[in-house]
Amino acid sequence: MHRYHREILRRFELGAANPENRTSGKQKADTYSGSKRRTFHLRNAVKRKMLKDWYRDHKDLSYDEFIEFLDSLSRGDKLEEVSSIGELLLLYKDHRHRLELGKLVEWLSRMQGWAEIDSLCQMPFDENDILSRWGAWRDLLQRLVRSDYIAHRRASIVLLLKTARHTEDTRVAELIFENVYKLKSEKDILITKSISWVLRELSRKQPELVRDYVEANKDSLPAIAVREVMRKLTTGRK
Repeated sequence: MHRYHREILRRFELGAANPENRTSGKQKADTYSGSKRRTFHLRNAVKRKMLKDWYRDHKDLSYDEFIEFLDSLSRGDKLEEVSSIGELLLLYKDHRHRLELGKLVEWLSRMQGWAEIDSLCQMPFDENDILSRWGAWRDLLQRLVRSDYIAHRRASIVLLLKTARHTEDTRVAELIFENVYKLKSEKDILITKSISWVLRELSRKQPELVRDYVEANKDSLPAIAVREVMRKLTTGRK
């Protein structure tokens, strides 16, 4: 275990000792998040503050140390350890921009359930990250969508959520439609819900493209995606 991993784990343990820092529900990670890892049941706001405090104490962390630290977290046996990777990438902007994208494949290969996958894919990467290295990101997402591992396939869509929400770049829409086409026959909720999610986010900036796509493919898309996306386009709500 990396020394910084031990340090942040200790902070989580100390935080969890205070009942006020824990969620009130007793639902286990494997019955809600899809993860079989144990959890400290830390409230998200508490964990986020701990990570921000840790970042303030370690702003000068080198890129190599940072990657070694995240590698170690990805092997953790607590949900909070693994789900901290995305939040740390968000905080360390310069290191995030340098990230060798193959690392995402490696970390995702150790993840299970929507909460772990989305903590890495939904939060840190925005349109500036992705469009500035479009070729590399496109190649990565086309690779992930063909994977036998469902975490990779979900990631091929969820990694574009933040970008879809904020850009009118049609390359993003085209890649989303391409990956959705490859996944639309899958029945697992990890995939069907992610298809609905990304199309709804894309409809914020490119509603007509989304409407035309859904209407042209409504008989083959997951029913939940058609229902939720059309409701979003019509009412502005999910």
